[in-house]
Amino acid sequence: MIITTLINMYLYSNSLTQADLANNSLFTAYRIFAGFVGLFGFANIAIAIVFINKLKEINCECSEDIKREIYFIYNIIGAAFVGLAVLFSLMALPIAFLMMRK
Repeated sequence: MIITTLINMYLYSNSLTQADLANNSLFTAYRIFAGFVGLFGFANIAIAIVFINKLKEINCECSEDIKREIYFIYNIIGAAFVGLAVLFSLMALPIAFLMMRK
């Protein structure tokens, strides 16, 4: 997040756009790396939710702690944000197709 913020501050201060960085191989490598980190973050959310659910199902006394509940709620909220982002992206597709037709 810090690197993305710094890149955007650099672009804004030099009156550049994302398109200006499209031919930069370092920026392309960073975008690919950020994509992998995002995928692994999504996998972490899914795995944590499933794992904590299984711990709750078997009534594991060793994991009964406020930390487990906070982490569970944190991941549920993260999954909700990911779901909303996907939903809004899918809702924007018809608009993008209409704009491309004109």
